[in-house]
Amino acid sequence: MQFLIKIIDGLPSENPIQLDNVKSFDSNINAISKSFLKNDDVVGFGYGVFIHTTPDKNRDVTKHYVEHLATEKNSDNEWLQKWVLTSIEFNTDSARDSAIALTNQILSFDAREKRNNLLKDTDWAASSDLNLTVEMAAYRIALRDISSQSGFPSTINWPTAP
Repeated sequence: MQFLIKIIDGLPSENPIQLDNVKSFDSNINAISKSFLKNDDVVGFGYGVFIHTTPDKNRDVTKHYVEHLATEKNSDNEWLQKWVLTSIEFNTDSARDSAIALTNQILSFDAREKRNNLLKDTDWAASSDLNLTVEMAAYRIALRDISSQSGFPSTINWPTAP
């Protein structure tokens, strides 16, 4: 699905519109016979091609992504959707504290899952004294001790595999 965005003074000025909807009310765009438009096809008519994006994964329930008007372009000169991670304003301290606790549970789960996968990747070395080097043993201990780091679970210093 392709979107266009109205451009005024060189900047997007409205919400994006599906190409088919623009064609229904703008005869200039409707006259373009291509089914897929490039920015150069529509810029002369006061539009730009708009690329719908998905925000990064957010595991912090005290924040959410807010969509802002496109301000940046990609290498094809198409306008990119912009997402800004914003703190949520809570009505009570209790609600905020609950959200922080839930975020820490989510981040802890994610960190332990990553740690377990990293340990699995080195299980072959621990299965025999012949394969387990001092460096590998130290790495595996550091992985098991991840949750005792002072910044856990929001800040983790992951050890480097030997």
